Amino acid sequence: MQFLISHSDIFHLGALPFAVAKLGLSCPIYATLPTWRMGQMYMYDAYQDLLARTTDFVHFTIEDVDTTFDNFVTLKYSQDMSLGDRGKDIIVTPFASGNMLGGTIWRISKKLKYNIRNTRA
Repeated sequence: MQFLISHSDIFHLGALPFAVAKLGLSCPIYATLPTWRMGQMYMYDAYQDLLARTTDFVHFTIEDVDTTFDNFVTLKYSQDMSLGDRGKDIIVTPFASGNMLGGTIWRISKKLKYNIRNTRA
């Protein structure tokens, strides 16, 4: 399993620390460097805000946020990345979405293998 993160806001990242901490998600998470860094700041801020509003928040901890962002693999725009052993024929490429710093539109493509040979007798 692989995750592609397109934006750094809470709407795109909010459940990720919960998935890592409580559901055991441990796969690579791909994003651009600004999305990774700003997303980490958004999640720190969201966690602090939740603690200020309620004392019984138990869905994830600040350590879970750190663990989540340790699983990130950062890419540059237009950088092709093969998705490892199981997905070695699948290539993901981030492109700028234009609506947020680091925001990404992902192109997902598959390498095609052609075996062209002369089959005439």
